[in-house]
Amino acid sequence: MRQLSTSWTWYFKFLQPVLWPVFATLAMLSDPSLRTWSFSVLPVLGAGYFWWLAYTIKEVSLDGTSLVITDYGRTVRVSLQDVERVWQKSRWQRGITVHIGLRTASRFGSDILFMPKLGMGYGQHPLIQELTDKIREAKGLEP
Repeated sequence: MRQLSTSWTWYFKFLQPVLWPVFATLAMLSDPSLRTWSFSVLPVLGAGYFWWLAYTIKEVSLDGTSLVITDYGRTVRVSLQDVERVWQKSRWQRGITVHIGLRTASRFGSDILFMPKLGMGYGQHPLIQELTDKIREAKGLEP
């Protein structure tokens, strides 16, 4: 089985949502110049984003012709034949998040979000093309 997600998934899922507001608040309290309205809102907005990311991000591995998806409590196995498409929302944030669209919803829904191992540069992460080729192969289509 090959892990597609970064090994830091556990950090983004469990530690960052807790550490962000703590560090942002400590920074605000330690430096009086940071105690402005904008810096008061920053920890709240950041915490909201990191809690959303922690809820939606999954760890994804490839096991032959199946994806193994886990949120560290539950695990589902999805055949590559059930995957509609793989994409990333922004080419400027290469490697930040990859989406897997499923034909039918799994226990985690029909849009699976994970963070791949980081690539270098801008543009499409190479994992997207690799997964797209494997999906086409699993469906009996030419790559």
